[in-house]
This record gives sequence, C-alpha cells and structure tokens, in this order.
Amino acid sequence: DVLYYFRNLQEYIPGKVFIGLGIGYGISGTSTVGVKQSGQVGLLPAVKAGITYPFDDQFDFIFDLGFESLQTSEEQADATSQTTTQTNFKTAIGLRRFF
Repeated sequence: DVLYYFRNLQEYIPGKVFIGLGIGYGISGTSTVGVKQSGQVGLLPAVKAGITYPFDDQFDFIFDLGFESLQTSEEQADATSQTTTQTNFKTAIGLRRFF
C-alpha cells in the first residue's frame, strides 16, 4: 500500500486523514472433493481511506474503510480454466502501537 496523509487538515481536526492505494499478485490453490486447481490471483485495485487519532504516546486509534477487487484464474487437472472475481468492502477499527 501507498498511503498519503492530508497534513493540512490537522489544523482543523486532531487526527490524521489518509487515503491509500495498493496492488498485489500471488498464487492461488483450491481443493474440494475430487477437484484440485491452482493458478494466479491479482489484487487490483485496493483503495482505502481512514483517520487516525492519537490515543497516547504509544497508541493511535484507527478507523478505515477499504475496497478491493480480486481476480483469480485457475486451471483444473483436465485443462479447463476458471476465472473468479471477488469484490470486497471492508471496515476496520483498532489501535496502532508504535515501537
């Protein structure tokens, strides 16, 4: 992920607003009863936006929203191929610790 923080908004709110963009590539494998297939998976795009608020010296409270699209292209043992696209919307709430 590449994150961009809007530093000019810190004049108006105590937190840091950010946006992010990411891509990914990997290997997939699916196994069910009598069927095994493997192939490639691509993540494009992955977009997120969020805000972090200082909790104390070691922690930030974080809230973010994300959207991603995964495309999986797998080939079965009988040489037939299958392409699957999954689109996800995510939200996260948590604490980030600084070491």
